[in-house]
Amino acid sequence: MPNRTDIFLQEAKDTLDNGILKSLISQKPENSTEAMEHNKLLWSYAAAYGYSKDKKYLLAASKERDYYIEKFIDHKFGGVFWSVNEKGERLDDSSRLRAQGGAIYAFSEMYRTTKDEESLKNAINIHKIVEKEFKDDNGQYAEALSRDFKPLNEDKTTKSLIALMQGYAALYSVCPEEHLRKALIHIIKNIPLEEMQGRDAAEACWTICHCADAVKDADLVNEVRSLAYTLWKTKVSTLKNIDIPTKVEEVIVNICLWRYFNEAEAIVKAMEIWNTDLKGNESFLKEMTMYNVRMCRVILRMFE
Repeated sequence: MPNRTDIFLQEAKDTLDNGILKSLISQKPENSTEAMEHNKLLWSYAAAYGYSKDKKYLLAASKERDYYIEKFIDHKFGGVFWSVNEKGERLDDSSRLRAQGGAIYAFSEMYRTTKDEESLKNAINIHKIVEKEFKDDNGQYAEALSRDFKPLNEDKTTKSLIALMQGYAALYSVCPEEHLRKALIHIIKNIPLEEMQGRDAAEACWTICHCADAVKDADLVNEVRSLAYTLWKTKVSTLKNIDIPTKVEEVIVNICLWRYFNEAEAIVKAMEIWNTDLKGNESFLKEMTMYNVRMCRVILRMFE
């Protein structure tokens, strides 16, 4: 008789196979104007191709990559614009940390699944811009800068640091350079977990574990897992009346808890959320496809 983990992993595979990837291909990139939405699209198309090896997802990913490079990459100053209008013309040309991290994450996934050298080059170039322009002498990252990298004095957000951490971990997995490893460790050690609430706290729980594993430092892994467990106990396990995107993060967190902390009930909780709130939710399956693809791929990769 298959155990609960095998059942859940099969659910993730079935979800990807039976319609979710088909829904993904129907997404309309031209309706999205912010860099973050296009980061999600590029990552999702690339991940879908990596999972299925279906050429239609490769074609979609390649088209999205070309559009992104043309419309969102700043070919004069470097980095990524925040938004464009419906015609693809620059709308908000500020350079925001969250968009840079998301772009690194997406381009790294594109390289991972297709070995597209242009995607790797863009991920590396954006990383260099972040380290040169966003990072101050104290190792803190600016939230937002003007197009030519003048301070905009916006409050720092944990969401942006999570995006950057995910981006750096994804890039390090395909480009294991020592300077990138050091930058990733610096973020992991200094991300303000105590400030996190709601979805950010849930996402940070599994992200810091995943990123610590990526750098293969046993002491860091042990330290981070302890911090993640405390964050889950104090901020995530008590969440009430949460929205669907947060439920997605909660599923991943519980799989992470089972995988890394041997919390037997966590896999039960993950399946409960999946079966009760997500599996039969048509709007989630059709309208929030990118969240679903991400959840399934992240979970499957925990066991690869």
